[in-house]
Amino acid sequence: MFGSFTLSRLETELRKRGTRLYGRITELIERLEVYDRNKNFGKDDVVGEEFIMDLPGVFSYEDLHSGTDMPNILIAAIDAYLAGMAKSLDENAK
Repeated sequence: MFGSFTLSRLETELRKRGTRLYGRITELIERLEVYDRNKNFGKDDVVGEEFIMDLPGVFSYEDLHSGTDMPNILIAAIDAYLAGMAKSLDENAK
Protein backbone atom coordinates (compact mmCIF):
# COMPACT_ATOMS: atom_id res chain seq x y z
CA MET A 1 0.00 0.00 0.00
CA PHE A 2 2.69 2.53 1.01
CA GLY A 3 5.02 1.49 -1.82
CA SER A 4 3.37 3.87 -4.25
CA PHE A 5 3.57 6.90 -1.92
CA THR A 6 5.92 9.79 -2.60
CA LEU A 7 8.50 10.75 0.01
CA SER A 8 6.44 13.73 1.17
CA ARG A 9 3.34 11.54 1.50
CA LEU A 10 5.31 8.96 3.50
CA GLU A 11 6.56 11.72 5.82
CA THR A 12 3.00 13.01 6.23
CA GLU A 13 1.79 9.55 7.23
CA LEU A 14 4.70 9.14 9.64
CA ARG A 15 3.92 12.52 11.24
CA LYS A 16 0.29 11.44 11.74
CA ARG A 17 1.57 8.44 13.68
CA GLY A 18 4.10 10.47 15.65
CA THR A 19 7.08 8.38 14.58
CA ARG A 20 10.53 9.13 13.15
CA LEU A 21 10.78 10.62 9.66
CA TYR A 22 14.39 9.60 9.03
CA GLY A 23 15.72 6.70 6.98
CA ARG A 24 15.65 5.26 3.52
CA ILE A 25 12.34 5.09 1.69
CA THR A 26 12.19 1.31 2.18
CA GLU A 27 12.68 1.84 5.92
CA LEU A 28 9.93 4.46 6.02
CA ILE A 29 7.56 2.13 4.19
CA GLU A 30 8.42 -0.73 6.51
CA ARG A 31 7.95 1.52 9.55
CA LEU A 32 4.46 2.50 8.36
CA GLU A 33 3.53 -1.12 7.62
CA VAL A 34 4.72 -2.28 11.04
CA TYR A 35 2.96 0.63 12.70
CA ASP A 36 -0.33 -0.24 11.02
CA ARG A 37 0.12 -3.97 11.60
CA ASN A 38 0.61 -3.31 15.32
CA LYS A 39 -2.40 -1.02 15.49
CA ASN A 40 -0.42 2.15 16.20
CA PHE A 41 1.55 0.54 19.03
CA GLY A 42 -1.39 0.50 21.42
CA LYS A 43 -2.49 4.09 20.83
CA ASP A 44 -5.93 3.02 19.58
CA ASP A 45 -8.89 3.82 21.79
CA VAL A 46 -10.30 0.34 21.25
CA VAL A 47 -9.50 -2.03 24.10
CA GLY A 48 -10.09 -5.73 23.61
CA GLU A 49 -11.75 -8.09 26.02
CA GLU A 50 -9.69 -8.79 29.12
CA PHE A 51 -8.03 -12.20 29.18
CA ILE A 52 -8.60 -14.18 32.35
CA MET A 53 -6.83 -17.45 33.03
CA ASP A 54 -7.65 -19.88 35.82
CA LEU A 55 -4.57 -21.35 37.49
CA PRO A 56 -4.45 -24.26 39.91
CA GLY A 57 -3.50 -23.55 43.52
CA VAL A 58 0.19 -23.29 44.37
CA PHE A 59 0.08 -26.44 46.51
CA SER A 60 -0.98 -28.57 43.54
CA TYR A 61 2.45 -28.16 41.93
CA GLU A 62 5.20 -30.68 42.60
CA ASP A 63 8.94 -30.12 42.47
CA LEU A 64 10.16 -32.55 39.83
CA HIS A 65 13.67 -32.62 41.24
CA SER A 66 12.87 -32.91 44.94
CA GLY A 67 13.83 -36.59 45.12
CA THR A 68 16.86 -36.34 42.84
CA ASP A 69 20.25 -37.05 44.36
CA MET A 70 23.24 -35.26 42.92
CA PRO A 71 26.00 -37.62 41.80
CA ASN A 72 29.40 -37.34 43.41
CA ILE A 73 31.65 -35.33 41.13
CA LEU A 74 35.38 -35.46 41.65
CA ILE A 75 37.46 -32.30 41.45
CA ALA A 76 39.78 -34.16 39.08
CA ALA A 77 36.85 -34.67 36.65
CA ILE A 78 36.01 -30.95 36.79
CA ASP A 79 39.65 -30.01 36.22
CA ALA A 80 39.85 -32.38 33.23
CA TYR A 81 36.66 -30.91 31.75
CA LEU A 82 37.83 -27.31 32.21
CA ALA A 83 41.33 -28.05 30.86
CA GLY A 84 39.81 -28.77 27.43
CA MET A 85 38.63 -25.13 27.34
CA ALA A 86 41.84 -23.71 28.84
CA LYS A 87 39.99 -22.85 32.06
CA SER A 88 40.59 -23.77 35.69
CA LEU A 89 38.87 -23.43 39.05
CA ASP A 90 39.82 -20.42 41.11
CA GLU A 91 40.05 -20.07 44.89
CA ASN A 92 36.34 -19.08 45.14
CA ALA A 93 35.06 -22.38 43.68
CA LYS A 94 33.10 -24.56 46.08
